[in-house]
Amino acid sequence: IALILGITALIRPIPVRRSIFRMEIPVLLGSSLLMVFFLWNGTLTRFEGSVLLTLLLIYSMAVVRKSPMSFTKERSLNSGKPEPETPQETPKMVHMFLGVIAGLTLLLVGSKAMITGAVALGEHLSLSHAVIGLSIVAIGTSLPELATAFVAALRKENELILGGIIGSNIMNILFILGVTAIIKPLGLESIQLMDLAIMIGLTLILWPFFYTGQRLCRKEGTFLLLVFAGYLFWLFVR
Repeated sequence: IALILGITALIRPIPVRRSIFRMEIPVLLGSSLLMVFFLWNGTLTRFEGSVLLTLLLIYSMAVVRKSPMSFTKERSLNSGKPEPETPQETPKMVHMFLGVIAGLTLLLVGSKAMITGAVALGEHLSLSHAVIGLSIVAIGTSLPELATAFVAALRKENELILGGIIGSNIMNILFILGVTAIIKPLGLESIQLMDLAIMIGLTLILWPFFYTGQRLCRKEGTFLLLVFAGYLFWLFVR
C-alpha cells in the first residue's frame, strides 16, 4: 500500500471506482483485522489457517459472480448465436498461456534467490529474521507488483493497479498465511503488534484517500511514501 501506491500516484494520479469502497477495501480491512485477532495469542493455528482459506474461497466466488461479462460473450448472448472463433485466437491463447507459465517460473526462481540473499545479508548485518522479512524481503517481493503498477500507470490501466495491490494483500493474508499455517502453525516471534497496527492504519487511510475526489493524488502518494520511509527507519532502530 505505502510503497507501490505511493510511487504509482507520483507517476500519475489514480482514479478509483466506487465499487472499490463497497467490496475490496472492506474485504481487505476485514481480513487484516481477522489476522490480527488470530495472532493476538502469538500463534496462527491450523484451524485458523483453514478459516482463512475458506474465506478466500467465498471471496473468490463473489469476485467471479460480480465480474462483468466480456464483450464477446455478451454479444453472443444478445444475438442468440455463439461467436465464432477466428483462426488466430488459438495460437494467441497458447502464447499467452506459455508467457504466464514462463513468468511464474522465473518469479519462483528469482524469489528463492532473493530470499536466500536477503537472509544472508540480514544475518551479516545482525538483523533478526522479522526485520529482514518486514524490510528487505517485503520490498523484494513487491518489485513485480511495482513493475506491473508502473506499466499500468503509463497505460492508464487504473483498475489493474488497484486490483493488483489490494488483491495481493488479500491473497497474502487469506491464501499465503492460510496455506502456510495449515502446513505448520506460525508464531509471531519478533513481529510486534505495532507492525500489525501500522498495517491496519495504512488500510484504513485508503478510505478517505480514495473517497476525496475518488482518486489517489500525488500529495497522498507522497504521504504514503513518507509513512513507509518512517516505518523503515523505526524498524531498523527499534
